[in-house]
Amino acid sequence: MKRLVLTCLKSFILMATITFCVPQAAHAQSVERSWYHLTTGNGHGFQIFDRNAGRLTDFLEHPYRYVAPPDERRDGGIGRRDLAHDAYFGLGVNGDRRWLLDLRDVGYESETHIIRARVRQAGADVEVRYFSPFGFNANAMIMLIRVTNGTQEALDVELYAKPNLKLGVGRPQPSGDGERIEWNGAQGVETGPGGGHAMYVPIGSIDQVGCGRDSSIFDRVRDTGRVGGDENCQGDDQVLVTGKTLSLGVGEEVWWGLAVLFVNDDPNEPQANDFKDDRSVADILAAWDEFAGEKSAEALYRATMDEFEAWRVTPASLGLDSLTPDEVALWRQSETVMRMGQVMEPVQANRRNRGMFLAALPIGEWHTGWVRDGAYAIVAQAMTGHVDEARWGVDFLLGAWAGFFSSPEYLGRDYRISSVRYYGNGKEEGDFNFFGPNVETDGFGLTL
Repeated sequence: MKRLVLTCLKSFILMATITFCVPQAAHAQSVERSWYHLTTGNGHGFQIFDRNAGRLTDFLEHPYRYVAPPDERRDGGIGRRDLAHDAYFGLGVNGDRRWLLDLRDVGYESETHIIRARVRQAGADVEVRYFSPFGFNANAMIMLIRVTNGTQEALDVELYAKPNLKLGVGRPQPSGDGERIEWNGAQGVETGPGGGHAMYVPIGSIDQVGCGRDSSIFDRVRDTGRVGGDENCQGDDQVLVTGKTLSLGVGEEVWWGLAVLFVNDDPNEPQANDFKDDRSVADILAAWDEFAGEKSAEALYRATMDEFEAWRVTPASLGLDSLTPDEVALWRQSETVMRMGQVMEPVQANRRNRGMFLAALPIGEWHTGWVRDGAYAIVAQAMTGHVDEARWGVDFLLGAWAGFFSSPEYLGRDYRISSVRYYGNGKEEGDFNFFGPNVETDGFGLTL
């Protein structure tokens, strides 16, 4: 049986590799990119980088499409908010300042979920990274920049981080109206009429901090190198910018960054009690302090890479020791996608979703907990050695809320697994058409 399982796994990998890797060589054709987004996530949220825009353009308040049902009819759902306007770095080298939006070599680093890109400016070699940290039990995105002096003389360097979230009203795309940002000397906290709190925590020392209207700060930093603004601000389209100035000797480098944390503790939504987080800003900041400690930006990056490699299960450990480098790379990136696709939010009185597998990663409309796709994911995790994740997926199916269609006018009998899929909080999502409720029996069968 083990030989059969391993043979099937290898056949799948080979088939996928042939599908995605061979046509270019076989037909001597250049392949044009048709997809321009890279997703990162840690089971608590997702952030998405747009290659064309050269910046991070999405920051989801929760990792699933619908946070809760709109009412007890279970038809439709309350969409999760995309909180991001955008997020990116700025850099000045000997007075040559620009926002880093024209990037090259954009991709996942070492088949992880770390999005890395490069650029060269005035003799400085620059790398930027965006990722959502596994091991941190909350919604977060880390943005890091590394600058190396590749010239033969010292460089005066200015670093800027500008994440712009939207905390006005509206779902799934909130406005930026009525936002409020407060800086307490160590980190900034932002909120607005849409509810929830974003926290901005520097990774490394800063020399400047200020907030104000996005367009004003954008122009001022680019033109003068001064953040300006105030440490506390209120109004429309508010943004907090941090900055650092230093001198880099020949061959020297600097790492620096910012963590963007979010807690949905008081969403402005009639059904808020169905999905809001029980934790507070203080709880999330305390969890961050425990997670990051006194680590520098570089140390935090190294720890993230080490954690990811320690988590992996190598193909060789499962007897697949003859895979080509391309096949191993495909295995590793698929392993990462599976890890990102499992919800890891802590269980609360209003939420039973820990372990739920999503049918797909965002962007798109399919980041929802389908039973069928969850069963596939559980089997895949078990077969590839990630037995903890497989068990969490089974635990979710057995512990989530189901039975919505068990009443006499529907199925007329009790059942444990959802007839189709789940809302993000773990409640069963109904699926109706002209003939009544839809029951996808393949989900029942696959689970059994």
